[in-house]
Amino acid sequence: MMVMAHRISAMLRITVLVVLAGLSACRKQESSVTDAREPIQFNCSQVEVTTKADGSYVTDDMLVTGKHFAVYAWDTGDEFLSEDPYTDFGAPAFMNQLDVTYQNNSDKGKNNTYTGDYFWPLTSTPPYCYSFLAYYPYAAGSGITAPTFSAGNVGVYAFTAKNNAEDMVDFCVSDVSNDIVYGTTYTAYPGTVGLTFRHTLTRVQVKFVKAADVDEDTHIYIEDAKLVNIRKRGTLTATYAQFIDNVSDPANPQIRPGIGLKGTTTLNWATDPDIKGDYELSIGGVDPDHLADPDPVDVDLDYTQTVRPDEVFLMVPQAILKVDEPLGDPSPQAISFRWRVGNAPASDATLILDECVKAVGSVERAGITSWDPNMSVVYTVVIKAKPIEFALTASIRKWEDEDGYYTIIP
Repeated sequence: MMVMAHRISAMLRITVLVVLAGLSACRKQESSVTDAREPIQFNCSQVEVTTKADGSYVTDDMLVTGKHFAVYAWDTGDEFLSEDPYTDFGAPAFMNQLDVTYQNNSDKGKNNTYTGDYFWPLTSTPPYCYSFLAYYPYAAGSGITAPTFSAGNVGVYAFTAKNNAEDMVDFCVSDVSNDIVYGTTYTAYPGTVGLTFRHTLTRVQVKFVKAADVDEDTHIYIEDAKLVNIRKRGTLTATYAQFIDNVSDPANPQIRPGIGLKGTTTLNWATDPDIKGDYELSIGGVDPDHLADPDPVDVDLDYTQTVRPDEVFLMVPQAILKVDEPLGDPSPQAISFRWRVGNAPASDATLILDECVKAVGSVERAGITSWDPNMSVVYTVVIKAKPIEFALTASIRKWEDEDGYYTIIP
């Protein structure tokens, strides 16, 4: 099996605030700590996140009210997370898949509710530390398999993308909020844990346009358009590294774990090359009321940036294969469709994604070699005249940098 890994960088941010209530037995926790009565709370935030609610998109910078995220937490006592990266990790015992309902971060995160009692130790000598992470959404049928934990990682998730664009899930995983105590929680509120979520998938859109040199009286129709040979399943592994101080002595960076010194969480994907499929494309989007489009679609019509559930795909990150890929996988990802001019017979076309041109402003560069986490890719099929031909371009941005394109969160 071919395995491909991707590293996530500079991704969208969601910060979740959570509050702990009720005291659980903790490793190395002494009796002097048990008088704690300050509950632990959570606060979430995410940059440029939009939601799919009641069939429409609502721009927001938060998670979706009433939806759930799952929290995991380690009690590291008077040590710090990953003092020994090969032995510290394992299934979190303090919180293990704590079901938290998001309620818009109201009242400093106190209304992001969960069942049970978790309290902060009030003592700071020694500083009993907790470390937290979470994933979203926590819901049956999301395609996300809850993480397993072992030495050297902070969660291994299995994920399968949905078969229809309108059902796709915005799978997000938070950074580890490490080594925190009451009063030092990465938020402005002393008892509230800040969780920064990140998009783990690639957002993909396809649109068809007619080049300026095509006569306005020339009607070109597109039908049966699909994204084909898309890998649908993958494994996401989260790892954690302690805070590195590169300011005190830039020439000699040092690992300096400690309270309030946030480490680095890295997410890597490995895709399953054997689980793949096709996705039907909606090539309309011209009607502001989202009425049904004619089939086939006349691409004379302007394609606006209006986004509907069936026009946005949230895909497992994957390598974009070449036509001459080595033995074992002769099926590169592509866009296929049928087209005709006026009443002429229809013809088939297939555009290999690896052969597209990447547009960076007005500059054209080599095509995209992979779909990466937090990448927003818009493929544009440009229909040219004399004779009719097709050119495929792609533009890339980070999700949070988009203007006019929207993400999906269930």
